[in-house]
Amino acid sequence: MSLAAQHLKLGGRLVFWLPLIGEVPHEERIPKHPLLKLISNCEQEFNQWTRSLLTYVRVDTPEAELGLQESRKEVKEKKRPEFRDMVPASIRDVINLR
Repeated sequence: MSLAAQHLKLGGRLVFWLPLIGEVPHEERIPKHPLLKLISNCEQEFNQWTRSLLTYVRVDTPEAELGLQESRKEVKEKKRPEFRDMVPASIRDVINLR
C-alpha cells in the first residue's frame, strides 16, 4: 500500500481483492494507510471464507503526512499470517495450497 500511496496522484484509486478467513473480525484485517482513504468494501461470502473488494482513494492531508512514519513502524511491527496458513487443511488439499 505504501508503494501505491507514493505513486498515485491525488484522487487516484487503488482497488484489490483481499481474501479473509478465520474468526478474527474482518474490520481488524482491513489494511490502513494514512494517505489512502477506504471508500468501498464489498464482501463476497463463500462457504468457509470471504473476500473483500477494497477501494481506496489517495488523499493528502497534514495529518496523513504526519501519520505516514507512524504507519510504517506499525506495519513493520505487525506480522500478519500468510493467507495459505489460515486456510483449513481440508480446503488446502482440494486447492493444492501447500
